[in-house]
Amino acid sequence: MSATPTRHRFAHEVVDFDAPAAITTRAELDAEVERLRSDVPAAVIENERPLRTVHALTQWNVRACAERPADPAAADASEFAPVTLPHSTEDAYLHFRAVTVPSDAAWAERAVLRVVRPDYEAVVYVDGRAAGRRRGYLGTLEVEIDARRARQIDIVIRRARDRYRWSGESEGENFGDAHGKGLGSVVADAVTAGAALDAVELELRPPVHLAYVAADARADGTADVAIEVGGAEKATEGLSLVVTVTTADGDVVARQRHVVAGTRTSVALSAAGITPWSPVAPVLYRLTVQVWSGDELVDEIRRPMGFRTFERAADGSLSLNGAPVLLRGTTTIGCVWDASREGRDEDVIRQLLIVKALFGNVLRVHVAVPPARVFELADRVGVMIYQDGPFQWHCFASREAELDEELLQVEELARTVAGHPSVVVVSVPNEMHMKVPFHDADVAFVERAAEVLREQAPGAVHLQDWSGGTRPRALPQAVHDYPGYFYATTGALTGVFDDPANEQVDPGVRAIVSEYGGGVVPSWEAMRRTQDAHARRGETITLPPTEDGRWTAEASLYEMTGEMVRTHQRVIGWRDSFAEYHRVSGEAQSRVLTRQTGRMRRDRRHVSGVIHHYLQNPGDVMYNPWVDLHVIDNAGELTGGFSALRDALRPVSLEVTGLPNRAYGRSSLNPEIWVCNDLPAEIAVDLEWTARTEAGEVVAAETVAARLGAGSAVAVATPEIVLPAVDEAGAIVLTARLRIEGRAWVEAAESVQVHPAAPVWEGDVDVLGDLDGFVERAGAWMPRLRPYAADNAHPVVVTPDVALTAEVIHELRSATEHGRIVVLLERRPGDDLGWIGKHIELAVTGDQPVEVANVELSMRDSGLTTDDLSRWATPDGRVLTNPLMGIDRRGTPAWARCGHGLQMSAIQEASRLGGLVLVCQLLVWSTLSDEPMAARVLQALLAAPYRPI
Repeated sequence: MSATPTRHRFAHEVVDFDAPAAITTRAELDAEVERLRSDVPAAVIENERPLRTVHALTQWNVRACAERPADPAAADASEFAPVTLPHSTEDAYLHFRAVTVPSDAAWAERAVLRVVRPDYEAVVYVDGRAAGRRRGYLGTLEVEIDARRARQIDIVIRRARDRYRWSGESEGENFGDAHGKGLGSVVADAVTAGAALDAVELELRPPVHLAYVAADARADGTADVAIEVGGAEKATEGLSLVVTVTTADGDVVARQRHVVAGTRTSVALSAAGITPWSPVAPVLYRLTVQVWSGDELVDEIRRPMGFRTFERAADGSLSLNGAPVLLRGTTTIGCVWDASREGRDEDVIRQLLIVKALFGNVLRVHVAVPPARVFELADRVGVMIYQDGPFQWHCFASREAELDEELLQVEELARTVAGHPSVVVVSVPNEMHMKVPFHDADVAFVERAAEVLREQAPGAVHLQDWSGGTRPRALPQAVHDYPGYFYATTGALTGVFDDPANEQVDPGVRAIVSEYGGGVVPSWEAMRRTQDAHARRGETITLPPTEDGRWTAEASLYEMTGEMVRTHQRVIGWRDSFAEYHRVSGEAQSRVLTRQTGRMRRDRRHVSGVIHHYLQNPGDVMYNPWVDLHVIDNAGELTGGFSALRDALRPVSLEVTGLPNRAYGRSSLNPEIWVCNDLPAEIAVDLEWTARTEAGEVVAAETVAARLGAGSAVAVATPEIVLPAVDEAGAIVLTARLRIEGRAWVEAAESVQVHPAAPVWEGDVDVLGDLDGFVERAGAWMPRLRPYAADNAHPVVVTPDVALTAEVIHELRSATEHGRIVVLLERRPGDDLGWIGKHIELAVTGDQPVEVANVELSMRDSGLTTDDLSRWATPDGRVLTNPLMGIDRRGTPAWARCGHGLQMSAIQEASRLGGLVLVCQLLVWSTLSDEPMAARVLQALLAAPYRPI
């Protein structure tokens, strides 16, 4: 057996050499989850309420109602159908009924009926009498009943389905929580963020009892235990609390006695020799709280307890137990909800272990607050939790003066997560009615919500999740960053931190990027399930008979996501079959996740966390039909981006940057090989890189030894690679391998297509603008470049430096009227088309948000393919891995969206009296020296005529 450890711990991080090099299939993921499962410690608590008797009421009957029942107890039994809890539908009112059996003699007259997390307004009737009412969706409605005599229990729940004014001008119907996200409970077979009713139980407990216990325990061994005692006024003798902390083996590390002086109290503890909780060592202790009446023990609650300190400094940097930490992980939008409500602990543990299999240390819980069981299991497994408070659309004009109910829900959230060492961040609100201006009630809500969080959940960092750059900052703001996905994107693989004027970034402060990602087409099985699920809802999704059949993304069921679908198809181009769409889509997602994650992790000045959006689609009714952001689809299949995200999230990650997709033979390339070290310690690494031809011939190679500081990102190597001269296109593959402590850790590979010199263009071309620059870029293959003259029929190329003055416009109009081709390079079409006039016979504007005159233009005679217009190198050295493009249905590009302003079409055509005007936004001018396809595109532009299709 080797003496070298297979896992090397660094405070809260671990380098696990036993982890598989890659995970690309569900079977491989299952095997890794099983390996990690063996490390999950056993629960430290078996019975949290040892002195109480609890009987779960699971068998219910239910009926749906359009209006609130006037006399629920009188409803005929034939109207009901059997159901088990938890249960959810879209109906406005749900009427649950249970007929109890006579309780045995062990039951006292005063039992408590506990209605767990009813959503949203619940009224309980016992034998026809209204016994209790509650509004909210995270708390529990408790009603005292005579358990020996009660026979019929009716619970009427009003689903939160109201119309509120979003602004002074419009109204919108809000499904789910009336004052929350709108995904509070939602749909029968769709993604469900919460059931109408989770559980109902009868509990026998003493009149004086423990109503609430939560410990804020810190890494130095100190703790404050918040305790609420119910029924204290009924005590006949003085009440006292005994608070004890023991190890899992029963050794006492702290004990404190405290006299009860009020309903709520805080008991301070100090424990010696404790081991702090962290993702690599999720050590839990047993917290036991007892309430005594004189010498009589009347109630006891036991809870797991972890000591840890999670802090945010003024510059936005984060630390766990005093050591710097960068949050890395993904998001759940529902893949743990049903399992946690239904008591399927192993399914929840599996999802948490998938986060670890991805090398993540955090899971962001989005659009819902799951049962506390999720946080208890995260405590055990060792996954930090970023809880997104789903309260963003609560302050409408009609509710400006009514914040108490909204704030009650924030308090419910805080009390749910308090005391869990795994919960390190709580944010509120998330994307709060983003495009509607904040009013005073919005600001008041966030400020008061922050006060509630500070009081009720002091152990977590509190943030204001992204709500737009101009929002008032009641709390530090997290950031959402989606270059290359949403329609408003104006750059590719550039993000919010690349623009110093971006108002959503606080200058000089590091932020958690709490959402980013790239879309992907799900697997064939996932799409078949989605098709069936939508059909049950009366919605049509069209698929070919088999996955090898021809298919194109069609308009989505929802306006905004439909635009994302069309955008994604332009990203990956026209493909011959669904299977090809799926394959190429996975490759595109891989590139996006690699580049986006790496770009943010390298940006240590601005970023303190990278949280991908999102892990798994939990339901067959998809969050975004056709193309979604998940890395595991609703059929459980891994997308193409899963393995890429996993490598990008490694605590020590490796990335090759700056290598173009294409280059000419004899070009000299200088990519960079970056290593990000998130370990809170300096480490020694060895990097070996090799550039080889497809035949295996070594072009260049090097081995580099380096020491990386804690929490650093370093370009460990800058290879110098001279590409060989070629007569036909080939490829060079650059492979980098990283070793830590002499052991293989991770490998990264990137390839570059090597092209022969551009074919010579024999025709004359007039240049209006920078002739010298044109000769420098293209003179070798365009030998007949000459200054612009008005007395010939040569094509005209206008370089980007030429201002479109009235004189220039007049000259170019005259040229087109005499039948000449005019090509304007790297222009913003929306700005420049205005000068052509009102008699344009064909204009391709393709303004994506409004789709003005989106006419495609055939380039099929050019021989260019979809992939030829992808992944051009930009002037600043970045690579556009996702230029947006459209194609005609013959499989060749019709037009492309590229360049720094992706809002407009890349090529526009307008014919005038036999001439032709082409406005090109592709980076032809900027990349003409280095990008082989730039030469091809320019030659295609000059090879008129084009034909409208």
